[in-house]
Amino acid sequence: MRHSFFIFCLIVLSLFFHLYAEEDDHKSSSKVHESPHKFSGLVAFVSDYRSRGVSETLRRPAVQGQFLYTHISGFYARVWASNTDGTGHIYNNTSSEWDFYLGVRQQVEDTPLECNLGLIYYYYPGGESFNRYHVSFNTLEYYIGLKYKIFELKLYQDLTDFFGTNSHNPPFNWHKMRFVRPNGHSRGSIYLEATCEWSPYDKWKASVQLGYQMVVNYPEIDLFFWQFGITRQFEWFDASIFYIDTTGNPAYYDVLDNAFHPSNRRIAGPGVYCSFVHNF
Repeated sequence: MRHSFFIFCLIVLSLFFHLYAEEDDHKSSSKVHESPHKFSGLVAFVSDYRSRGVSETLRRPAVQGQFLYTHISGFYARVWASNTDGTGHIYNNTSSEWDFYLGVRQQVEDTPLECNLGLIYYYYPGGESFNRYHVSFNTLEYYIGLKYKIFELKLYQDLTDFFGTNSHNPPFNWHKMRFVRPNGHSRGSIYLEATCEWSPYDKWKASVQLGYQMVVNYPEIDLFFWQFGITRQFEWFDASIFYIDTTGNPAYYDVLDNAFHPSNRRIAGPGVYCSFVHNF
């Protein structure tokens, strides 16, 4: 029921913004000056929702959506959403994720260098740890990005605990079936990401992405990941296929999935997944 309601909301909101964008384009075309405001969005289907190398859906499909507002000054606001694992073994008591962005993007004058600075709030409706402390998974991060032609480097740092990781909700060792020793907060955790994307042929894109997640006080769940992708652009959608792998410790990333299978799901293991994205 939660998944159905989530998908329904995404579809309704997508149609609304699609119609609004068409109306706005029609109005702006009749004016001499272009509007400083722009609205856009996307709807996507992915065979596996991977975030920083880790599957948030236990290696199952996800429906995702995004709405983006940009201003000519460089300011932007974005809302992104996806369904997540519904078994509670990754994020208890929630089956969706909503990310809220506020940022500023600026081009350095007379250069191809672009700077990006902003905040992200990750919101998991109802999400909290399954214990007496009810630790929230909601997380606030700031990020700094630099883009030069086909290369982009981003740094993210947590201003709150890393998705609810602290002494009241430490990482869980699935091989030993127990929590690790509590070791304080995880504020200040850092994620570093490098991406290279280029177009070898018309309507084709290739990409390479590397990432490193460091969690303060809990090195057990640190990981490095790499991903390679190819995208083909069609008239109505973009189709992509990716290969991904990580160095995530299986003891913490082989998650038990007793909702459907009596075995572990390698949420940080190697895999191939695809995506279909419609932009409007």
